[in-house]
Amino acid sequence: MGRISPNTLELDLVQRDMDIVDATKPAQNIPALPIELHQEILDHIERRRDLCSLSRVSRALQPVAETLLYRTVDCDHFLPTTMETIQAVVDPDPRTEATQPIPQLPIEIYQEIIGHITSKSDLLSLSLISRAVQALAEIYIYRTIESRRRSRTEAFCQLVVRRPRIGPFVRSLTIANDERHTSYPARVPQFWDTIARALRRMPQLEVLRVHDGFMNPNARILERCTFSLRELSCDFAFNDDFVAFLDTQPRLTSIDWADNDNSARARNYFTNFSVKSPFPGSLPELRMLHTDSVGMAMTLVPGRPVTHLWVSNEAKAAVEEFITAMGSSTGPLLSLRMGFPFHKALIVQYLLALGEYAPGIRSLGFLRPFTSNDLEIVNALAAFKDLHTLVLWSTVTSETLRSLEYACPSLKTVACLHYSYAYEYVRMPVNPIGTPQPMHDPELRLWKDV
Repeated sequence: MGRISPNTLELDLVQRDMDIVDATKPAQNIPALPIELHQEILDHIERRRDLCSLSRVSRALQPVAETLLYRTVDCDHFLPTTMETIQAVVDPDPRTEATQPIPQLPIEIYQEIIGHITSKSDLLSLSLISRAVQALAEIYIYRTIESRRRSRTEAFCQLVVRRPRIGPFVRSLTIANDERHTSYPARVPQFWDTIARALRRMPQLEVLRVHDGFMNPNARILERCTFSLRELSCDFAFNDDFVAFLDTQPRLTSIDWADNDNSARARNYFTNFSVKSPFPGSLPELRMLHTDSVGMAMTLVPGRPVTHLWVSNEAKAAVEEFITAMGSSTGPLLSLRMGFPFHKALIVQYLLALGEYAPGIRSLGFLRPFTSNDLEIVNALAAFKDLHTLVLWSTVTSETLRSLEYACPSLKTVACLHYSYAYEYVRMPVNPIGTPQPMHDPELRLWKDV
């Protein structure tokens, strides 16, 4: 599953604070903002009278306003009242030193301020100023939504259904189920029906992540949705509903699909099952595929421009069949993660086949550790003339690094998994050989950055 942004919405905060603002209520004070934002505001103000007024808000704002106020001075064209105001700025009256309310500013200025605020709670506070400011804040409040509990997911989806104006703001939606180890809830059909109604009200959705943790046959919730995704991460069963949805997504560039019930790990699941495969012309923009299913990879890669492939499990298909399917990408394939076999003869067989069908690979893993004496492996790796990164299950000796350096002049990094099967590595520089360093890679940059 793709990683999740830390600045995500606490749904209970929305339920508490995001009622429609009463326009008859007096506006509340704007929350304190960094002085850099006020400086950016002042840069957009052209009227000298407004600058003079703003310069008296506080001592902090005064030097910022003065810089703009005196940049070009034509005393002959200043009204007397303006000159008096400038004099008051230069020599302020101590009796007026107290902070005054910020003058009313054009709504575009507030829009620029709001675009710099990352705290959801600050955005919620800002939205209570007025209906106009609320409309601007909601664009950012609902842009990225994450819910990891079913009760909050259902509450948010009900909010979207009740208030249709919210749905178009949602660009990224993550639904997870951290309570999957507890008892299965009784209202499961109603839960998924609520999500379906909400999704149909999100026409601008670009990123969708749905991981329930159980066998999930609920791809029906994607029916009649009008959004066009760029990224999809899910554990929906590979059934007709899911395939029908994939056929409607021409902009989809990244798929992360988990097979929770292990039914689709093998190729014969896709060839023998009654499910129709995606149409040959579907998913024309697919670039990244991350899955634990060899069958899924062999179904989606051929004929599509997949450049990044990660198959978590060892390939059970025949070597030639699997590698031929991977080499049928029109990408071409540049970055590959797969469960290479443990036995050396099979590793060499896979590497030789990859060298023939996908010679442009730049990032390759995961291989078991080997030594400089394993010349068959080293020579097979030498076929990849553009290889930049090699990922192994464990560390290797400096002698092995020297062998790789000689065999693969393009190689820059050997990354060895350390303490973790996903994120912790020992990075060993090559060409030239350098000092090994720990590396934390939760965003999968070793795989993505080629």
